Amino acid sequence: MSDKKNKETKPEIAPEDTPPEGPEGKDGEEIEADELPTGPIAIIRQKLKLILIGLGVVAIIAGAVGIYFSGLGKVVSDSLSGTPMAKLELPEPSILHDMPVITVDLKPSAKRKRAFIKFAMTVEVYGESGRDKLISEEAKILNSVQEFLRDQTFEDVSGKTGSIKLRKEMIEAINKSIAPEKVITVLFKEILVR
Repeated sequence: MSDKKNKETKPEIAPEDTPPEGPEGKDGEEIEADELPTGPIAIIRQKLKLILIGLGVVAIIAGAVGIYFSGLGKVVSDSLSGTPMAKLELPEPSILHDMPVITVDLKPSAKRKRAFIKFAMTVEVYGESGRDKLISEEAKILNSVQEFLRDQTFEDVSGKTGSIKLRKEMIEAINKSIAPEKVITVLFKEILVR
């Protein structure tokens, strides 16, 4: 009976009862390599793990290549090293310039045998250089405007659509004359079509 008591209280561990070393199985038990699950689900899981690791590596390489070729890496390294970066230059403030009053006879039409247009406009350009170029080319601009208007009829330049067309043509004529400077817009102070 004393032997029975000893066996119940203190079990003896045989060498084959020692837990195997290796990967852990369910409930924290360790299992041997030849006991790893080898079914189709286990194979799919292993392949999926390899695919995900491969995709991560490809994403990291693609990101590094993209940063290299975009020049962003140089911008970041230059800003960290204290090298001055490119400066953004904003255009000069706009300046308004009044053009002389223009009066031109229009092309006769079936409704109006004798018609004319008289208007005053203000041209908006960027900065002093734009205004200086506008003033120096004013005679050419006025000539271009008059040539354009002589080919227009009363119907072509009257009403809202006529004003829009007239503004567009004025901007184009002025831009051709003052290039490389640019007109922002043309404002009509007065338009009289009769």
